[in-house]
Amino acid sequence: MLLRTSVRRKIFQKDHHNLELYWQAHRVGVQKILHLIRSEDVEVQIQAVKVVANLEAEEKSHDLIMTTGGAQLLAKMVSKTDDPQTLRMVAGALDNLCGNGDKIYKFWFQ
Repeated sequence: MLLRTSVRRKIFQKDHHNLELYWQAHRVGVQKILHLIRSEDVEVQIQAVKVVANLEAEEKSHDLIMTTGGAQLLAKMVSKTDDPQTLRMVAGALDNLCGNGDKIYKFWFQ
């Protein structure tokens, strides 16, 4: 059964709107998680870095994390902590981003 063009258009517009809302919510969530990385509490930092590392496992999240300052924040964490578990989490998160090396290079050096 074929849908009429007007019905397909409405479905597409609704899906597009829902996708925009999803990405806006995702962006706000990422910003809040990145804020938690700045916490003085090491356990909070570790958990926030774990979340970022998991988000970075999805390539579509790379741009979002880079544009919200996530890559720079993770890089700064390396010099600010001596906690081995935090360093492992940061290394894993940066490793996930490195799968997108061209974008990182352009983002940091241009």
